[in-house]
Amino acid sequence: MNKWLLKYGAVIFVLNIFLASIEITFELASIMFKIIMVVYSIMIIINLFQLKNIFLHKAFKIFLFINLINIFYFLLFHSINDINAIQFLLARGVQFTIITTSVYYNFEYYRDNFINHLTLFIISIVFAGFIFNPDVISDRYSGLIWNENTLSVFVIMAFSFILLKDNQKNRLDYIFLAICLLTAIATGSRGVIIGILIAYLIKYRFSNRIILYSLIAITLYFVLINFNLFTTANRFSEQSVINDRVLQYRYAFETFLQKPTFGYGLDKYAYMDMNLVPDHIIDSADGSIMAPHNGYIALIVQYGLIFGSFVIYLLFRKLIELVSYFKNSIDINRTYLFILIYAILGAVYETLITGINDFHTFLFWFSIAFLSYSKYNSILEDEN
Repeated sequence: MNKWLLKYGAVIFVLNIFLASIEITFELASIMFKIIMVVYSIMIIINLFQLKNIFLHKAFKIFLFINLINIFYFLLFHSINDINAIQFLLARGVQFTIITTSVYYNFEYYRDNFINHLTLFIISIVFAGFIFNPDVISDRYSGLIWNENTLSVFVIMAFSFILLKDNQKNRLDYIFLAICLLTAIATGSRGVIIGILIAYLIKYRFSNRIILYSLIAITLYFVLINFNLFTTANRFSEQSVINDRVLQYRYAFETFLQKPTFGYGLDKYAYMDMNLVPDHIIDSADGSIMAPHNGYIALIVQYGLIFGSFVIYLLFRKLIELVSYFKNSIDINRTYLFILIYAILGAVYETLITGINDFHTFLFWFSIAFLSYSKYNSILEDEN
């Protein structure tokens, strides 16, 4: 049982994220999250000696560095009474342990089956949404999920996973591709455009197919904007990509300027000081969604410029390392590379990377662990 939990911890964590994304199961997911944290904390303590090799493993050293940064930051700027900071510190440490032990103990499963199982699960949620919430036209579509943007991330992930498969696609794959694409467009999320573009560029590079698909996409865009719908195309045509982010970036950056050197603390991830936001903006529709909506600003608000810049440096150094090594891959590594690149770019307009219980953020950290371990194994095989 102990080994099984270590091998499938990432699966358990992801399943709970799905529960947290569905309104009727949100409370259950909150309870399950606490149970997961407690159970795995106990397991880490019991198996500390055995897990030491994973904590210090060459492939996972970025996780060790970030954990050490968090511990050092906590010792400098927090006290034992800062319960929220302690919770973040422990939750991040446990999350990283779940990710790295899953990859280390069960690499073959996450290489051969995990993405396929995840794809089928997402498509099952989409079909369930069609049954219980079939209205995909009158407003932005969310299906069973509480937030349209969250659903868009789910279906774009599934779409890209199928698109980037290294084996021959069958008829069912093309049906699933169409369903995921149409659902993504119906959510009205503009991030859909970024996700699809990255997936196609990774798959086809700058080939003739890219030109053909671009022409099809442009044609579809001009068809959709002639209808009174709430699709990605309609929302993109009515406003620029970032015009509803300008105020959020502005007040997030002003929040940073209040404590630029050492930030607001570990517990203030995805934080914005609402005292800096005028009342008329808070009372408006835009005010209801005031948040940094930028993972990099969120990091320097949380850690300050000194610690935050170092974390961002570690992330981009690892990104460059992994992209350089796997840029010509056509196997499962290519799919995990897509997740990584999508998150790095998505963090420009969403608060990714910083959180604990976010689907895209979790897959981002998981992809770093998987690709790092995959690279380590590949180099080891070459040397032997």
